[in-house]
Amino acid sequence: MQYTINGTVMQALEIKLDPGERVFTEKGAMVWMRGDVKMDSNLKGGLFKSLGRVFAGEPLTLNFFEAGRKGGYVGFAPMGPGKVWLQTLTLANLAGKIAENLPKNDR
Repeated sequence: MQYTINGTVMQALEIKLDPGERVFTEKGAMVWMRGDVKMDSNLKGGLFKSLGRVFAGEPLTLNFFEAGRKGGYVGFAPMGPGKVWLQTLTLANLAGKIAENLPKNDR
């Protein structure tokens, strides 16, 4: 899977999907797709995980994009102005870095 980040203020992420590769996103993030790409919406992780996402303010369903035999491209963009950042830390390491920079409680 290869990607490019296009733009400066209103950025977009374009992902090149090789045959059989699959990505998912929240509804409304896809801006374009071209080539042999199929889109599907469903509950990722089953009903209970999906309901947990709803209670956390996330959508019930997610959109999946899967490349067919010829591969293709999918473009995503945020809902408003902003930057697209590449996240290279695992979730646990990211949480640790955030915690290091939170204000300390000196009480």
